Amino acid sequence: MDYKSLAALFPEDSAYSKNFGWAVIVGVVLLGFGKEPMVKGLAEAILAQIGDDNNVQLAAFRKLREALLKASPLVGFPRVCACIA
Repeated sequence: MDYKSLAALFPEDSAYSKNFGWAVIVGVVLLGFGKEPMVKGLAEAILAQIGDDNNVQLAAFRKLREALLKASPLVGFPRVCACIA
């Protein structure tokens, strides 16, 4: 999946682009469609975009984890656990 093109759908000056909100949306959509294994590729795309800044990495992945956990009532907790693991 081409995550760069998905990130490019959001304007560069929007909060979704700056704070990896696009990744949260993509992660929840992937989870909703039963594509949990593809979240690993999303995580790799986030790491490639961030680089070596540990604080930004933590913030981005915490936001993604929170969104995936909040989606658990809709898709089922076991699917979320498989996605996060």
